[in-house]
Amino acid sequence: MKDRLDPKAYARLRDQVLRRDAWRCQWCGSLHGLEVHHLEHRSQGGRDLQENLICLCHRCHKSAHSARRIGFEKQDVIGNARSRHKYFSEE
Repeated sequence: MKDRLDPKAYARLRDQVLRRDAWRCQWCGSLHGLEVHHLEHRSQGGRDLQENLICLCHRCHKSAHSARRIGFEKQDVIGNARSRHKYFSEE
């Protein structure tokens, strides 16, 4: 697995993801407290790539991690975002 991006490169990638996702949580549509979530966690081999990142608000980000702990996988997070809100990006 490739090492993590350096902080400047990761900041650029984070900004690209936020722009791609229209500065909205892709789960609930919130414009506040936005964070970038790895669909496949870094600890499980997830890479710092746009296709592995999604914009979530702090609350939904916390829920996504809680869901993972109780057995939901990334397709559940993606599927829920797609079904719940029109802001989900298909990229």
